[in-house]
Amino acid sequence: MRAKEFIIEANGMFGRNQGDPFVHTNGEIAEFVDVGAFPDFQTQGKQYDSPESRDISISNIEKEYNTVIQWVNAPNATSLAFAVARVQTSDGKVLLWGRYFKQISPDMMSKWMEQQRSACRLVITNQRCKESC
Repeated sequence: MRAKEFIIEANGMFGRNQGDPFVHTNGEIAEFVDVGAFPDFQTQGKQYDSPESRDISISNIEKEYNTVIQWVNAPNATSLAFAVARVQTSDGKVLLWGRYFKQISPDMMSKWMEQQRSACRLVITNQRCKESC
């Protein structure tokens, strides 16, 4: 069991499975929905041309989900790519967590570790991953 928990932790956000739970300290449960890297590596390359292009994409995502992305890091001049993880609470509220990158790659596994999640830290239990905020 311990090795499996270690492997889950080593995969980071891109290693999550749909439905993986996050449990807030107040007892509220949210489920992992998906995570995506932007720009799309296959069609748009490994990074945006400018911070302005990146920010337009971010704005479009926030409008699509009608919520603001909670960032785990701050952008700098070379942060021309990003990833967004989407979770949904039991009452249907969508939460977006984001992380800036210099660029994305075809394999983002282990690029965004659980400890780098917005405002929360992961607590590994014997059976499931739980969130403590």
